[in-house]
Amino acid sequence: MSRDTPPPVTAEIVVRRRGDTAAVLRDVRIRVDGAYVGGLRPTQSLVVPVGPGLHEVRARLDWARSPVLTIDTSAGGAHRLVVSFPWSAFWRMLWAPGSALTITLDTRPVGAMYPR
Repeated sequence: MSRDTPPPVTAEIVVRRRGDTAAVLRDVRIRVDGAYVGGLRPTQSLVVPVGPGLHEVRARLDWARSPVLTIDTSAGGAHRLVVSFPWSAFWRMLWAPGSALTITLDTRPVGAMYPR
């Protein structure tokens, strides 16, 4: 990249896995726009650089998965997401695997403490 070429404009999707998990020894696999971007153990985070625009994010644990979460990123912006597989969802993994994991947009102020 030359000095005259501006750096590419990107946004970030930050995904954090809560610690309230029934699958403490398993990785939750994260996909953005259908591509695998990483796995998360309890309380771990993952930063995914993306271009501006609409992106689909989904979490998966074996055959259990979250609904698709669509977010609209802007250049230089960041969206924080929280994925969870609480003990209360353990039975949903068997009877409703498409909603056993939850993935939500974290709207709390940056720097706010995450509950375990």
